Amino acid sequence: MPFARIALVAFLIPTGVAAAGLTGTFEHKEDGYEQGVTVKAAGGGYTGNFSTATNRGCGGEVKMKGRATGPSTIVFSKADDGQVCRITARYAAGFRTVDLDEDGCTMWHGASCEFQGTLKRTGR
Repeated sequence: MPFARIALVAFLIPTGVAAAGLTGTFEHKEDGYEQGVTVKAAGGGYTGNFSTATNRGCGGEVKMKGRATGPSTIVFSKADDGQVCRITARYAAGFRTVDLDEDGCTMWHGASCEFQGTLKRTGR
């Protein structure tokens, strides 16, 4: 039984090519709406710098720590003034795009923007 646990842990911790694919810069620009994230490896985990803005005046940014929860997923989180922002980053095959799904992040970007959607890789 201990072998099964070790195998599961090894599967959940990205290594080599997968870990390298999780880092980089990703963006989405469309109809006056811009989103971006830069993910870097940091101390056994990751940091993510998220930004969002529109030409209609809303916008925001947040830097947070994250941890891999699988070979192609990182969960980022940050707490401030009793608010907890969580962003789940799920990478597509080949790590060319990342799907962001946020929860509780309004304090960092306002009601008209979001850290959510599909972003394309623009840099390593």
